[in-house]
Amino acid sequence: MKICLIASMIVILTSVIAGQEQKVLTAEDFSTGKVDRGPGRERLALKIQINKRLPPYTFNIIPDPAVSDSGGSDNPVHHVGWIEISAGNSNSARQKIDVSTRAGASNLTRSFTAEDVNFDGFLDIAVFHEFGAKWGRVDYWLYDKHTGRFIRDPLTRELKRMTFAEMERNTKTKELTFTDYIGVCQQNSTYKVTGGHLLMMERVHRVCTQSGEKVFLEKRVNGRMKLVKTSHTKY
Repeated sequence: MKICLIASMIVILTSVIAGQEQKVLTAEDFSTGKVDRGPGRERLALKIQINKRLPPYTFNIIPDPAVSDSGGSDNPVHHVGWIEISAGNSNSARQKIDVSTRAGASNLTRSFTAEDVNFDGFLDIAVFHEFGAKWGRVDYWLYDKHTGRFIRDPLTRELKRMTFAEMERNTKTKELTFTDYIGVCQQNSTYKVTGGHLLMMERVHRVCTQSGEKVFLEKRVNGRMKLVKTSHTKY
């Protein structure tokens, strides 16, 4: 009886695990925090719907167990692991990305995300490059629909230079708004993704003092950034 019970439990657990492995994740799962990335130093396998017209892609995110580093960004840029990518039911990797960041190896799985950052209808992938208490910088790889691989290009290099606490996507205008802080003073910059580059469209610069807050609003007018409004709120 005990042997039969154990055998039944094994079958049930195997079915549950198999079901978890077959779950196909979407951009919404990542944006709403529904992705279980594990404890941080263990290999993680995720199946993701890059585009509805494509079969799901499988991503094996593999922190290098030989890497000994700190969990924060006080490290030099160093190898932290790999991302192996396969498509459909293939068991062989279509692509293997060697990942180097300032963030610790444990952040490779914890920060891995998928979103359409260039608004082309295909999900791209990203991990933290470095971060602090209120800021971060991110490494992106864009999906290339011509090759089915994930690539770096001028846009990913520009994105990697952005330091921000939060990024919002506007799918209607194809714009990215970055929120950052100078002390406790919030700053906002909005860029349009156009021609494979970031083009600044609006900037809100705030100067916070003990007596109040000054706000300087700049917008792109006739191809140039122009100060269009200034306001001062007293505390």
